[in-house]
Amino acid sequence: MYRKFYEQLMEWEQKRIPSPLLVIGARQIGKTWIIRKFCEETYPNYIYINLEERADIASVFKGNLDPETILLQISQILGQRVDDRTPIKFSPAKERLHPSNTSVNPISPIASSVPAASSA
Repeated sequence: MYRKFYEQLMEWEQKRIPSPLLVIGARQIGKTWIIRKFCEETYPNYIYINLEERADIASVFKGNLDPETILLQISQILGQRVDDRTPIKFSPAKERLHPSNTSVNPISPIASSVPAASSA
């Protein structure tokens, strides 16, 4: 299971399509662990945000959902540059980012690439 999931992460990264990756699954199966490991091995830096502990960042998703606006607001809150090349892991997303509350329909229970919102 670990190897297959890691391979899916690598395929997503190699496509270099600027789209979020939605990872869903049962609690306590290692989703956060493997994503952190992948990010540490693949990127010079990444950001991990626990939305239950960071209400200030969770509030960003109550307003304008334009990706550039979200990244700008997160940058301001964290006091560091965050752009479309910075991997951000949100955990636990629960009702804030869960597909049942959005138009996202994951194609895999393990990992699926979700098209980024268009600013057009």
